[in-house]
Amino acid sequence: MTPGTYLIEARLPGYQAARRSITVDRSTPPGVTTLTLEREIAKVPETPAPTVEPPPPAPNAVRAPLVVRTGVADTRVFVDNAAAGTTDTKGELRTAIDTGKHTVRVEKQGFSRAPEQRVDVTSAQNRPSLTFTIAALPAKLQIMGAPKGIEIRAAGGGAAYTDGSPSFTMDVRAGEQALQIKDGKATRQIAKTFDPGGTVTVAWRDISPQQSASPTSPVVPQPPLVTTEAKESQEWERLKNTQDPDQLENFLRDYRGGAHNGAASARLDELLWARVKQNDVKAIQAYEQRFPKGNHAGDAQRLREEIKKQGELADRLKREKDEKDKLTDAERAGILAAVQSFNDAFVHKSVKELKAIWPGALRDWSESMNQKSAYFVATLFPAGSPEISGDKAVLRCDLTTMTIVRGQPQPGNKKSVKVTLKKSGGRWLIEDPRGQE
Repeated sequence: MTPGTYLIEARLPGYQAARRSITVDRSTPPGVTTLTLEREIAKVPETPAPTVEPPPPAPNAVRAPLVVRTGVADTRVFVDNAAAGTTDTKGELRTAIDTGKHTVRVEKQGFSRAPEQRVDVTSAQNRPSLTFTIAALPAKLQIMGAPKGIEIRAAGGGAAYTDGSPSFTMDVRAGEQALQIKDGKATRQIAKTFDPGGTVTVAWRDISPQQSASPTSPVVPQPPLVTTEAKESQEWERLKNTQDPDQLENFLRDYRGGAHNGAASARLDELLWARVKQNDVKAIQAYEQRFPKGNHAGDAQRLREEIKKQGELADRLKREKDEKDKLTDAERAGILAAVQSFNDAFVHKSVKELKAIWPGALRDWSESMNQKSAYFVATLFPAGSPEISGDKAVLRCDLTTMTIVRGQPQPGNKKSVKVTLKKSGGRWLIEDPRGQE
């Protein structure tokens, strides 16, 4: 081999990987390096909560869509203790449930339990959306046979010191971890992968810095390991200015509970709010469900209340207009009825009828309308819609007047007039049928 420093690693299925650094130079006689592989200790699985098969849908049952979000893939979802499915890579499950009251819970091995939630579905338009918060449980590192006073340091955490007991245990964050073991001046780094809530057991002889040091050469530092925290920081540095919400969603899913979780959530909050149409109630409600305590929760509530007020105002104005239109239609009918009564009085040659609808009827009109040999006839023909202002109204009409002599109509006169009317006692009366245009 070419002189230099080498990192030797041995792996075998069912055993924990072992690493050792060696230095080769021409002055060192050939030797044997021994790597001891320790069997993996099987993890004791958690006892899952009892589940039941979902009942078949009732005949003619109304189904409503249900969205469950945990942000963690492969989370099991239960509705009324019946398995409903598992979340996808985005930590979501979309399913359907019958209308009625239901209890929903989620669980995932190695993660904290979230309180169950209740939902009351009254129709297929409810579309409930539930969000559960679960976090990875701490993992444990168990060291067998370590002497007292050994410093053990995990990335992102403080140092722990062995107490000399046959079995020393410390908490470690789940994921790939770089462990630093310090025994006096000798230091060693090892890499281990920790499952959420799981325990990794190692023997002291396999991780002792003294064991990894060559008797004739100084301890050579191990190459730096890329930890989960380092990967997260690198990824966040790349994404912190992104305009793509999907990339942030993926980051929050992959590094749930990480050091940059708050900053990523805040960035996602801003991007999604910027895409909300501020006159779209459904879009505003979707934002509020995703970020109930977000930076723009107050803005969302204010917009929703403003849209509600605008809707209520529009409804009130429409009702007022409808009522006014109904009232106006009734007034129009009353005005046209007054004109018809005016015409009928001349047809009936009735001075009484004429004065009833036209209290100020002209004397020469009323006296000449019922002569035997010759009589006077006036007729109003509406030529437009009435203009109403309170208890006053004006109606454009064509007024024709003629004289009937011995039963024969004589040439008459026709002109355009503005008939003025006044409402009195709930009835429209004619003030002047001869108003000039």
